Amino acid sequence: MIFDAVPVFNSSGEIMAAIETLHDFTEFKQIELKKEKMISVLNNHISKNMPLKGYVCICSSCKDMRNKDGLWASLEEYFSDKIDLQFSHGICPKCVRRLYPTHF
Repeated sequence: MIFDAVPVFNSSGEIMAAIETLHDFTEFKQIELKKEKMISVLNNHISKNMPLKGYVCICSSCKDMRNKDGLWASLEEYFSDKIDLQFSHGICPKCVRRLYPTHF
């Protein structure tokens, strides 16, 4: 709570009254605390779900990746296990020309 008081003077300079204002910041403070808690939860979630740092071992031929247990998995499977990510597949123009040269 914030309390303000301002004197009101008459023409002789004497205080005749006071204007008092009371500001209730309870709801504002609750919203601010909730926001801070949400930021903390988000930062905690981000720090736990960002294990993609450092080096990873990837096969130079098939592009499979070795996980922390030494097992090999497809690139899609490796990343799907680490982060909330789904893959769709397509083919880039360079690979279309290389794989299907008769179509161009």
